[in-house]
Amino acid sequence: MQPSLKNQRLTTAYNATLMTLRRARQLAVDQRKTYLVTFNTGGAPAVPDNITLNILNAGAVGPLISTTTLPPDVQFLQVAVGSTPDNFGTGAFPIDFNVNNGPGGSNVIYFKPDGGAYDNIGRINNGVVYISRVGEFGTSRAVTLYGLSGRLRGWKLYKNQTAGTWQWTQI
Repeated sequence: MQPSLKNQRLTTAYNATLMTLRRARQLAVDQRKTYLVTFNTGGAPAVPDNITLNILNAGAVGPLISTTTLPPDVQFLQVAVGSTPDNFGTGAFPIDFNVNNGPGGSNVIYFKPDGGAYDNIGRINNGVVYISRVGEFGTSRAVTLYGLSGRLRGWKLYKNQTAGTWQWTQI
């Protein structure tokens, strides 16, 4: 029973991450406003990781729309396995946006009315966020974001038994 509950909490965290990003993009398009998504690593279990969604008002961070908190046994964790989902970043950061604009590692995304994702100075923002349980590498999930279109894709890490290597597969 315990493994099923753990898996459900991981699935919940993955789905919540994906849905927060989708919601922010859709709000930006529908309302013709800019929305800010911020990924916060809290150092679970004392302070669980979370995602905040804000609207921007005249370029300043406006009211909080929502906060999504990950279960205490699930975190945004670095997952370096050789390849990365959609070849974004290096896997050196648990939250790795701005991969096309420098070293990566940014934890903020601005969704604009055109449906695209941008960084804080208006550059297209591609990236990936990794979600996993501490000490359980094989539970890793990821969400990639193509900044120009705002397209999101989900990934799961699995071990290729023939090659003996870890690989990402789209889910």
